[in-house]
Amino acid sequence: MKINREYYIDKANLITGTYKCCMKQEFHGGINRKYGNLTLRALKNGRLSGTMFPTMFWLDSSFSFGSYDGKDFAFTVHWATPCQQFSMDVKGSVDGDKLTGEVHSPMGDYVLEGTRIE
Repeated sequence: MKINREYYIDKANLITGTYKCCMKQEFHGGINRKYGNLTLRALKNGRLSGTMFPTMFWLDSSFSFGSYDGKDFAFTVHWATPCQQFSMDVKGSVDGDKLTGEVHSPMGDYVLEGTRIE
């Protein structure tokens, strides 16, 4: 079976990049916002790796076992503090230079929005 390598390159380019993002959550009648950069690297065979901006406690979190299909992506980031470990599930899609999605974490659910900067 012949592998069409161009297919993987074109598909990866739909989401590969760095995005300036904001996670928003309704919180006690207001909006809680967290800002930072999210880097997505689409690999062959639908695998996704990257770095999530400082999520909690000002820690960047790398991930390497995410997935993507066309413009849709999903991954889980894990980070640890001296007291305990946390994880956050992220799902979203990229349309041109705009990223949208949702984040589920121990601290609640967030709406994720971003714009490609690289």
